[in-house]
Amino acid sequence: MGQRALHRGDIVATVSRLLAETGLPPGCLELALAERDLMRTSRQDLDELDALHALGVRLAIDGFGAGQCALATLNRLPVGKLKLDHSLIADCSPAAAGMAMVRAVLGLGQGLEMTVAAAGVERRCQERRLREYGCGQVQGGYFGPPLEPEAFMNLLACAKKG
Repeated sequence: MGQRALHRGDIVATVSRLLAETGLPPGCLELALAERDLMRTSRQDLDELDALHALGVRLAIDGFGAGQCALATLNRLPVGKLKLDHSLIADCSPAAAGMAMVRAVLGLGQGLEMTVAAAGVERRCQERRLREYGCGQVQGGYFGPPLEPEAFMNLLACAKKG
């Protein structure tokens, strides 16, 4: 969810309508706001995020750790997940500065009772290191390529048969 979606002012009404039309439980929908957009978050934007959270929609910060978000901002946001920026996990050696940041963000997330997920996992060493550090959610090309919606639905259909 980009900054533009928040500034339009109808994001809560749109999400409410789509949830009603599809029957999707709000807790099954996660909207992610890019970390870089948080620096331009207004009081109205925060109200919109609070309203989405009140609907039961899950909110995440995408690209966390890229350096644009003031930590004090986290206290103001109704966010339940931090998605680590892929640049932090590029070098998977334990001595890498990025991995030190990963450990710090995992501790921060735990202290704030947030889930921490890692995006951009492309190699086995990254996945192993993240699991070793206690990162419970990982995603990226290591697990499979991105899929178009139709291909994803076919994959789900095969899994159900399976």
